[in-house]
Amino acid sequence: MKTLFTLVLLLGLFQLSMAQTKPELTFERGRIEQEGVNLRMKEAMALMQNYPESLEYLKKARTNNTFAGVFGFIGGYLIGYPLGQSIAGGDANWGMAGAGAAVILVALPFHSAFKKNTQLAIELYNQADYKALNNDVQLNIGLVGNGIGLKVTF
Repeated sequence: MKTLFTLVLLLGLFQLSMAQTKPELTFERGRIEQEGVNLRMKEAMALMQNYPESLEYLKKARTNNTFAGVFGFIGGYLIGYPLGQSIAGGDANWGMAGAGAAVILVALPFHSAFKKNTQLAIELYNQADYKALNNDVQLNIGLVGNGIGLKVTF
């Protein structure tokens, strides 16, 4: 009886020691980090595969970031070209620079939406129950035909 109790106790401690903890994600200065390491958007999306709600927000954030980058690039070009002409001594088209400033203003709401959706995705990911979603291995002790048995399911 003592050996059975010891076996059950050891198996219970073994089960507790196998519990995994999910590493927390953070979003600072426009970068997604996991334990101090910067993650690309694709890597963060791979982490959130088992968390559909978080993944949806991150996909929206990626789309917003793409639009912000495109509008920011176009606006920067439209501002930089007349500036380069002016520095080179040519006749600059300042209307083009004004249009570039307007295009950059269009990019700002997309960047704001990127930050908001990324923050929401990370908060949902960090709050989700890791063990319930990623329970790959189960260890069960119970009665079988010949006595007490151990069942491991993957």
